[in-house]
Amino acid sequence: MGKQQSKEKLLYQQVRIGNIVKIRALRGKGVGLEWVDKQGDTPLMVACMYPKLIHVARTLIELGADVNAAPP
Repeated sequence: MGKQQSKEKLLYQQVRIGNIVKIRALRGKGVGLEWVDKQGDTPLMVACMYPKLIHVARTLIELGADVNAAPP
């Protein structure tokens, strides 16, 4: 059987491809927005790294992402 992907990892995938519909759906299912990936980045940090993802950054902030979140 295939390995099931965590909802948090799925969120990062959707952030990277700019899919705000799925980002909203995942948030609606309770996925946290402050989860930190292996590089120490939150989904908002990832979105802010790429100008083409500004709409994703705005959506994450609208959904409650902490703009002051920092890795531990």
